[in-house]
Amino acid sequence: MRILNNRRGFSLVELLTVIAIIAILASIIFPVMSMVSNKARMNKCITQLHQIGLAVQMFKQDNRKYPDILGVEIMHSGGNIIPMDQPSPPASPRAVGLFPEYVKAARMYHCPNSKFLDPTTYIQASPAYDPLGDGQGIDAYSYNSYDFMIYGENDIRQHYTKSWAATPADVESQGPGAPSDPQRDYERQLKFKTPPDNTVITWCSWHEVYTGSGASLTVSGRAPVLFLDGHVDSLQAPEVEQYRWRTLPKKE
Repeated sequence: MRILNNRRGFSLVELLTVIAIIAILASIIFPVMSMVSNKARMNKCITQLHQIGLAVQMFKQDNRKYPDILGVEIMHSGGNIIPMDQPSPPASPRAVGLFPEYVKAARMYHCPNSKFLDPTTYIQASPAYDPLGDGQGIDAYSYNSYDFMIYGENDIRQHYTKSWAATPADVESQGPGAPSDPQRDYERQLKFKTPPDNTVITWCSWHEVYTGSGASLTVSGRAPVLFLDGHVDSLQAPEVEQYRWRTLPKKE
């Protein structure tokens, strides 16, 4: 007896149609997933900055001044580097920070976008990273995303310091895009007893996007900025990198 087999495979047109549909769905889903992931990392960074802002306020209440640095100064012990997450310095550091008395976990200083994943690595920042203003600079952990930012291998830019300008006239020399009211911005420094609430504590540059190099370097994206009143604004990166510590919150 002859048995008829009506089953057949997919035609070439059908296969190409399915592949095209999958490609279209992938082109839609992958960018959305990337945006969601980037947003989650930004939110985590903002949360960490907010917690650091609370710690700064507690430090001020206890010590009647603001901390020299946010993290911890690197300490050498017989040629070995003590990890940032193991606060056991052999001697008192010159720069007093929040860790570990006010910020208990070293990971609070690490932006999830940062490429530095090891809390034992460090940079010899002297004299580029000089929060004490003594001309010596200090060595610091690369894991720390909020005291400074490393551009390339040797270009280190300070994000946190109590003193940015010695006089109102010095405000004009603090990078491009000088504001129209140097006196106002001069008062927005943590070296004063009662700086205004819109004083910038620090910001994170790990969410910014850099293209080009040298004179043709351009910046895009957004940067979370921590202000003294404890709130964090996600601001346009070009504005933040231009004005830096003179950046104003959104409400202004």
